[in-house]
Amino acid sequence: MLNRINMISSIIELNVGGTYFTASVRTLTAEKGSKLEQWFVQNPQKIMQRDCMGRYFIDRRGDMFEYVLDYLRLLTYSENGNEERLRMEADYYGLEGLLKEMDSRAPVSPCTITLSYRGMIQAARDNLADVQFRKIMRILISGKSSVCREVFGSTLNESRAPDCGPEVDRYTSRYYLTHSALEMAFDKLLEAGFNLVGCCGEASTTNSTQKVKPTADVDEGRYQFFHEFYFVR
Repeated sequence: MLNRINMISSIIELNVGGTYFTASVRTLTAEKGSKLEQWFVQNPQKIMQRDCMGRYFIDRRGDMFEYVLDYLRLLTYSENGNEERLRMEADYYGLEGLLKEMDSRAPVSPCTITLSYRGMIQAARDNLADVQFRKIMRILISGKSSVCREVFGSTLNESRAPDCGPEVDRYTSRYYLTHSALEMAFDKLLEAGFNLVGCCGEASTTNSTQKVKPTADVDEGRYQFFHEFYFVR
């Protein structure tokens, strides 16, 4: 226990990719669960390599470790113009807090997703209570492929979308969802920061000249409809 207390209060000299740093163990272990905390709380003498001067050696880029240390001292970070590289370092060191903060600051590109569906309303004779009021055939999704995948994840069926270029740049109007829960699709769009900006729709009824299946109720009315919703972020 005494060795652990001494270790936490001690000062550490580091060699990170040829750049030298001095920091307290308290700073290096500020984020629980990180790789740095594992190294310096357990037993760095046995886990880590040392250079010829006895400094603990980390084979990573020293110029980026400066920003890692700043984050550990302040538990926030300043943008440095090289966020992609810093993200790689944060991932290596297991700094989940830094990754989450970077995600929260990441600029969101404006984009549009169109959601459309065709459905049917059945009205039974004498307004029976067991009518299935709304039957949705399929929910169709149109928009930028990478954004649609981000929003809908595994519920997005991509099998109908041909390869029309790189995923990040491809637009398609041939996606559809694996479920027919309209409100679930709306929730996914709202969670991703989209707002509904417009919609349109049309409806039609079956006319009396259409053939009716022998098993169908001739008094049953069927109303077909098609709706589109436009979401913008």
